[in-house]
Amino acid sequence: MESPTVSVVIPYAPEFTPEKLLERAKSTARAQNMPVELIVVEDTESRGPSWARNCGLDQADTRYVALLDADDMWFENKLRRQLNRMDETEAGLCVEGVSMDTESFMRELYLGNLQSLTSSIVLDTDQVNVRFDEKLDRREDHLFMLEAAAQGGVCLVPDLFLVGQHDESYSHGLTHRFRLKKDIAFARAVRNSVPEIRDYINSYYRRPRCRTEPVMNTPGDLFRMILLRTSPTSLLIFFPSLVCQQLRHHL
Repeated sequence: MESPTVSVVIPYAPEFTPEKLLERAKSTARAQNMPVELIVVEDTESRGPSWARNCGLDQADTRYVALLDADDMWFENKLRRQLNRMDETEAGLCVEGVSMDTESFMRELYLGNLQSLTSSIVLDTDQVNVRFDEKLDRREDHLFMLEAAAQGGVCLVPDLFLVGQHDESYSHGLTHRFRLKKDIAFARAVRNSVPEIRDYINSYYRRPRCRTEPVMNTPGDLFRMILLRTSPTSLLIFFPSLVCQQLRHHL
């Protein structure tokens, strides 16, 4: 069976990312063992990565679309492994991570326990039709993945890419006050766009949980649960769950 062509959307802002990193990212996309179509969207007016990614998504005309930030690098066979997994699970979204069901993924992603996934995103556009919220300056990628998972389900594959870090990057140096303000905006957007997450969290915390799963909760999760307006019972049960997890982690 012939391998499908995958469109690869790369947002690029010269102000934040040196051109040599863009070329490195493009080379890791071309090195995949399947045909790719690179769509580099240059943002010279600081309109933001959401605008650039949406432009690329609008330009893509293939069934499968992948996202790659200009300062990140894909590992060998990244796309092949993901498409194989999507074929097995019939999921509309695939990202990096350990195996979990869609409800668990959406819950942990909202709570902030899953990070740096954008360059691992692959979409099946036959199942998923989502765009980035250009009004959000933070966690817009999380909202995008939450909506995509709600539409088409999600599968996860480990060890897909390497996150690049440099001082000029778009997210470098954000203040705590800025993060707090944007977290509130993110929670409001989630309540409007993916309201089922509140039910997922309320269902999960119907009793104290002391789990040994790879993803651990943190005190910041409580703040995010309050912003989402989860039930008082869930908030009360979260405390012993968090204490138990932390104790097990440090013993």
